Amino acid sequence: MIQNSTLATKVVHLFHKIQDTMYKFIASCCFCIVSLVSCNNNRLENYYYPIGNLSSGLIYEYESPETGHKDYVYVQSLRDENKQWRLVKTSYGANFQQYSIIKEKKLEDGMVYEDYMFLIPDSTGITRNYKAQIKEDNVAYPFAPQKDSLAFYRFEMEYRLPPDLDLVIKFVGDRKYKGFQQYNWNGTATTVAVIERKATYNFSDPNKGGSWNQEGFQTEYYAKGIGLIYSKSIRREQDRTLVNERRLTRRYPMTEFLKMANQQGVFEKK
Repeated sequence: MIQNSTLATKVVHLFHKIQDTMYKFIASCCFCIVSLVSCNNNRLENYYYPIGNLSSGLIYEYESPETGHKDYVYVQSLRDENKQWRLVKTSYGANFQQYSIIKEKKLEDGMVYEDYMFLIPDSTGITRNYKAQIKEDNVAYPFAPQKDSLAFYRFEMEYRLPPDLDLVIKFVGDRKYKGFQQYNWNGTATTVAVIERKATYNFSDPNKGGSWNQEGFQTEYYAKGIGLIYSKSIRREQDRTLVNERRLTRRYPMTEFLKMANQQGVFEKK
């Protein structure tokens, strides 16, 4: 009887130990699942433009809080026969005229620049295309960056623009992920992903000689399911500092944008 009682006690203790281990294992699994879901929700990809929902394209209207100056970006996603996503951003000035077209390709770990083109009218009013040469470092937006003071994501390109096509402009942009914060957007507290960029411009003339640099800094706020909602750029030019702020005011279809432009007589036939 004593041996059977001792054995029963050991079995009960073993059962409780197994039960306690299972509880800890289940709790650990639940914690991992919650952590994984949280990480996926905070993945920077969710804060970029919603590529899967922009097949028809949308106009992003930005406005300067200081001057009221407006500019527009038509953001549209494309998917080829190989199921490869691309994002095309066409920028318009306050006069509804195009001034750049940027194409990005989606990879597993982020967006990379594929094409970067400037559109500038010549002396006759005809718009000419000037395509930049994109270098090997072509990161547009990282999906899973490291929050590290030493980690940055680089984009390099080289281009020439009128009126001086002999002048070579080399651009280097280094982006850093700074984490999440709250931003008051259109009266609503919004969680945004913050990315900072240092920009360096090198100007050189291989024919006449001479070279000089300019630096600029930009802060960008991205909102989940929307994309870029705020940016502030600071550029030093000789003895002055230029500051430009842009806030997203609204989004709407291209048809509404064309209607606005037509009311201004931009696309009227001559």
